[in-house]
Amino acid sequence: IALMSIGKGASADMLSRIEGMGSDLITISPGGATFGGIRRAAGSVQTLTEEDATAIKEQVDNINMVAPTYSTSLQVVAGGENMNSQVTGVPPDYRDIQNLEIASGAFFSDYDYQRGAKVAILGSNIAETLFGDTDPVGQQMRMGGNVVRVMGVMESQEGIMSSPDDTVLIPLTAMQQMVAQERTSQGERVVSSIALKVGDEEQIDTVLEDITSLLRTRHRLGSGVEDDFRITSMQEIAETVTEATGMMT
Repeated sequence: IALMSIGKGASADMLSRIEGMGSDLITISPGGATFGGIRRAAGSVQTLTEEDATAIKEQVDNINMVAPTYSTSLQVVAGGENMNSQVTGVPPDYRDIQNLEIASGAFFSDYDYQRGAKVAILGSNIAETLFGDTDPVGQQMRMGGNVVRVMGVMESQEGIMSSPDDTVLIPLTAMQQMVAQERTSQGERVVSSIALKVGDEEQIDTVLEDITSLLRTRHRLGSGVEDDFRITSMQEIAETVTEATGMMT
């Protein structure tokens, strides 16, 4: 992670955000892939799957929770308001992994997830744009070709990569009914990212090594071939920010 320039105020702000999300958070995203000797940009190829997430949960030690996510842009309509929004399908553990706080209503339950309930949790900006001063909880809105009930609204929260304020969260099982989720040639369900919480923060380096080794094996990457995924550790970002701040003093 390269930090070209960062002021003390900005670094303190970023460290505060990391603390809010938890330094035990790890995010895995698709990397580039090589075709015909040409390396494609990171994220240009969907290389992660739900089965990768399951394998990590079952085969890597010191992991508390794992949440595969799938994101797409959908038109969301409520009353006379409409907007294009990023909609992300997630499992119930995603709330705890990302330390999301609910301002009103509730997050969806394991039962909602198992039955693929068409319910939504709105980011604060989405709620304000679509519903203004009206309480969205219990209201219906149209998402693509589906009617979805608003179950909760998230507290406003700044993120590191992106803000949950501009996102709609729905059960991943509902997302799979609503959109055509890509599959790999082996039939595995493609996901946009995998988020996870580490049990023992002292073991993060070992966890990162174990995940890298497992994914390289699952993705059949030979020696000398670059990873087709990227692993981002909040602890690593915090250490880099702290180091950069120390260099300025």
